[in-house]
Amino acid sequence: MNVVIQTRMCVEQEDGGICQNLPGSYNCSCAKGYKGDGFQNGTRCASKSSNDLKSAIIGSVSSFVGVSMVASGLFWWWSISRLKNARKKNFEQNGGEELEKLLVSMGGKQSFKLFSERELEIASKNYSIKIGKGGFATVYKGVLQDGTPIAIKKAESISNKEFNNEIVILSHISHRNIVRLLGCCLQTKSPLVVYEFVPNGTVFEHLHSKEKELSWETRWQIAMETAEAMTYMHDQASHGIFHRDIKSSNILLDNTFTPKVADFGISRLRPSDDEHLSTMHSCGTPGYVDPEFNNTNQFTDRSDVFSFGVVLVELLTGLTPLVSTEGSPRYLYDRFLSAINGNCLTNILDHKVMKEENQGQMENMARLAQECLQKEAKSRPSMREVVEKLYWIRVATKQPRPVEHTSDLYQTALNYHTLPSTSDNAKEHYYSVASCSTNNSDCPTTTFFQIEMSDKHAR
Repeated sequence: MNVVIQTRMCVEQEDGGICQNLPGSYNCSCAKGYKGDGFQNGTRCASKSSNDLKSAIIGSVSSFVGVSMVASGLFWWWSISRLKNARKKNFEQNGGEELEKLLVSMGGKQSFKLFSERELEIASKNYSIKIGKGGFATVYKGVLQDGTPIAIKKAESISNKEFNNEIVILSHISHRNIVRLLGCCLQTKSPLVVYEFVPNGTVFEHLHSKEKELSWETRWQIAMETAEAMTYMHDQASHGIFHRDIKSSNILLDNTFTPKVADFGISRLRPSDDEHLSTMHSCGTPGYVDPEFNNTNQFTDRSDVFSFGVVLVELLTGLTPLVSTEGSPRYLYDRFLSAINGNCLTNILDHKVMKEENQGQMENMARLAQECLQKEAKSRPSMREVVEKLYWIRVATKQPRPVEHTSDLYQTALNYHTLPSTSDNAKEHYYSVASCSTNNSDCPTTTFFQIEMSDKHAR
């Protein structure tokens, strides 16, 4: 009886326990290979190999964790160093130092910001909001930490020369109708350009989308203010600029339908008077390109005027620059010139906006477009003259048909007391002459715009 009780007090034999009977008592111990006191209510018996394995495992895990932490730290340091070196290398390869020297030597503004790669990734949510795509670049929307919306132009491939050219060009521009440069990022493989965000799409989208529509008044405003921007580029910027890719998809619209000329990737500074801008590379977009340039490879300000003429035709007709005639593609400007020369202009004008009260304006603008599309560049007006004539078209709103005589223009100016609003930048660059009367022999040689501005100053 005592033996049974004593056996129960010791760890079972199969678990490594040993029970030793003593006179009137007992003793518990652990077999070889076990450790403990052998008592059920004591430390029992535990296999030394199991504990050694546990200890080995714990030791191994601890060592692994320690090594992993050290390795992770080293990898993090290596990654950061590698990223910094890559960004530094990209900055150098993207011509960062050359760009800085160019801006200083050309007198460009230094107010734009050099954004970090991480800053633009956060702003654009890793470039998840695409708002536009061209032949060589994609544009993404972003929002900076201060809430400023931005547009990020991410080129698929771009040369240092082309990138530096766009930055230098835009550094010389400050006009309400030209998209504003905010900065750039040189830490990426291909540099990124950051612009103000213009929220209302392009003129192309509004003209050629069934869901959108532009009134005649808005179309005139777009033509007028785009012409002002181009006049500024050609004549008033610190260095004259040829855009070389004027088209409706490069004219952005804000929420008030104010146009902003964009995309200066292939623009060039205007050469001096005794030089010509010659290039063997194609300029612009099919349907907008000056045919004379294709023959001479010499780009002038009148080449931009031709492209603007195509935009005028788009605004007048609502048709795309490449139209299909009997299954074959044809340039819109060819079809337009055929219509106007064949006295069937009204057949091609956009009947959605052509009304009795603005038909005269549309026909006058069509004749201006015809001048811009002249085959010989020297026969085309300058952009300054285009602006003057666009003013006249709006002022002559009461004239149902084109007006041919200066005396009629002068009378129209006297009867019309409010010029449509336009940017102050452009107004500063137009001059006025002393008021004259129709009896003055000098009046017939004075442009309508000069007469109207003189009349305004006199009042």
